[in-house]
Amino acid sequence: MKIKWWHILIFFVIVLITAKILHPTKMRTGWMYQQSGKAHEAIKHFQDEYAKDPTNYRALRSMAQAFEFLGKTHKANDYFKELLEIKPSDNNFSEVVRFYIWTEQPKEAMRIYEKWYKFRIDEKKTFKDKRGKKILTDLYSYDLLYQRYTDAIHILKEQERMGIGDTDQIHHDLLTLYEATGNLEETVRELKERLNADSMDGYALKKMMQIAVLSDNTEYVEGILKTNIEKYPENDDNWKRFITFEKSLKKDEEVNKLYLEWIAFEDTRQKRDDYLNWLIVSKQDDKAIELIETMMAEGAPSQSELHKTLIGLYESKGDLNKLLPIYLENFEKDPSDKKNSNSLLYALMDLRQYGEAKRVLITLLSIFPTDQEYIESMIHIYDL
Repeated sequence: MKIKWWHILIFFVIVLITAKILHPTKMRTGWMYQQSGKAHEAIKHFQDEYAKDPTNYRALRSMAQAFEFLGKTHKANDYFKELLEIKPSDNNFSEVVRFYIWTEQPKEAMRIYEKWYKFRIDEKKTFKDKRGKKILTDLYSYDLLYQRYTDAIHILKEQERMGIGDTDQIHHDLLTLYEATGNLEETVRELKERLNADSMDGYALKKMMQIAVLSDNTEYVEGILKTNIEKYPENDDNWKRFITFEKSLKKDEEVNKLYLEWIAFEDTRQKRDDYLNWLIVSKQDDKAIELIETMMAEGAPSQSELHKTLIGLYESKGDLNKLLPIYLENFEKDPSDKKNSNSLLYALMDLRQYGEAKRVLITLLSIFPTDQEYIESMIHIYDL
């Protein structure tokens, strides 16, 4: 049988392939040494390959890993840097990031993440895969760590644009960063966007109330608060928010109006007490007195507490005509109550009701015969 030339060619190809398998390259030998923990021997083989071809990125990466294994991080660092210059790829970026994280070089890790991010943008690669999401998440964390808030905002906007991550969390973080950077315009825009989507967004509403005056948005906030009451009048928080906001603007009459509307919607003792406290704090004594008198006439509970508050308001106004019958009533019940008795005497003297004052003093001196102040008051009356 004749041997054809192509038979010979196939034979030589088989021989070459077998030789290749049986006689591994220096790269394979280096990897074998590396896997067996013989880093020094591995490095020699990798260096030979690198010397032959300085663009051999596999040799570069393997050398860097071997030097890292030996604890020679400076050398490893040099080779890892060169690796990314020769062959930027997802695998290589991932390996270099790992190196900097493990060797506790956060700033270098952040720098590589930035390059990796730019590489993916230039290559028009998606960030929706596992690696892409990790790049954005970790880069955002580093931006926060080093207070690079403008860069962090950019990452969040990219995540929103790409449809990556929780939209609500992204908007919450954006709002926080706008506040941190003092960007009032963007803060307002973000808050309004949230409130226009959901007027009951408690967090956004609270923040908007805080900056309403500064950003000239008081009418906008009042509109939101009013709408919420109209939608959900049974929700007490809606009334409380509006009342609190109007208090901050010192709109006393508007506050009064809101309290009365709230009470009219559902009358409770707690609401009346809150309204009463507000009237007292805002020094609207006449309205406070009117409210207490109404509550007492209606037989509201805790009459004694209301009575004490009423007396305090009368005293604050110096309304002796209102106070006198109260002091007299208390005196008849307990003439030994010096505080009430003294108040009664002062009122009687101021109103020039000396005959009644004399009667009161006679009773007091029968109880406190040695009280010098009462003795002097009696002498003074006799002198008149």
